[in-house]
Amino acid sequence: MRRALCWAAALLFAWSAAAQEHPTVTDGPAAPDVPSGSAVIEGRVVDEQQHGGVADVGVILYSLKKDGEPGLRQTRSGADGGFRFEGIAGDPEVVYLIGTRVGGV
Repeated sequence: MRRALCWAAALLFAWSAAAQEHPTVTDGPAAPDVPSGSAVIEGRVVDEQQHGGVADVGVILYSLKKDGEPGLRQTRSGADGGFRFEGIAGDPEVVYLIGTRVGGV
């Protein structure tokens, strides 16, 4: 499990570095989708200083299965900062990591 979390964190840092260099990367092979199922992950991107949701920012869902197979899905936050990933696996052996970039962070 620790190895999986470290790997997922490495993906986040790699994505963050790539996003700094190329804000809209469109070339290269597409990453496989996250494992499918009936589960949902939802949340809200919030700016604590402005006490509100952050609209229209990219939100990425990374997954890592027990066998080491990664997955990736993307969406954008809504007007209230909300985001939702539907149709994902609820398997406890799949690790998920959510990433976004707001205000250069």
